[in-house]
Amino acid sequence: MIGKGVLPDGKSCGTFVRAASTDSSRRVLVADDNRDAAESLAMLLEMQGLDVRTAHDGQEALEIAESFRPDVVLLDIGMPRLDGYEVARRIRATPWGETMCLIALTGWGEGDDRRAALDAGFSEHLVKPVEPSQLSPFLGMDRDA
Repeated sequence: MIGKGVLPDGKSCGTFVRAASTDSSRRVLVADDNRDAAESLAMLLEMQGLDVRTAHDGQEALEIAESFRPDVVLLDIGMPRLDGYEVARRIRATPWGETMCLIALTGWGEGDDRRAALDAGFSEHLVKPVEPSQLSPFLGMDRDA
């Protein structure tokens, strides 16, 4: 079932990321139109040894995802050019994006928002602000990392 950190093929995001990458090569894309939020989260993840890129609109997120091929995408929903739902749909429609761990990281937290995110292909839906410990299982890290 998608929605508990699970990929479309039923595997856990954390299990997939741990199996796919070593600590030094785990790739994460942070996409948020709030530049300060994106850069702050990117710095925090880089301090954990992750290879991180940032995007500030949906089109840029899609382009970076295609070239960078991250293990995990932390994607805001309400972004300019393409919203997060459309970015998730487009990523999932590609062979390289079928098993990517897509996490909606958004201020939109109603039940309909969560359903829409999961329907668009997200593996999980988290409401901002999130604690770093909430992201750890999806990044293949221990909670105390």
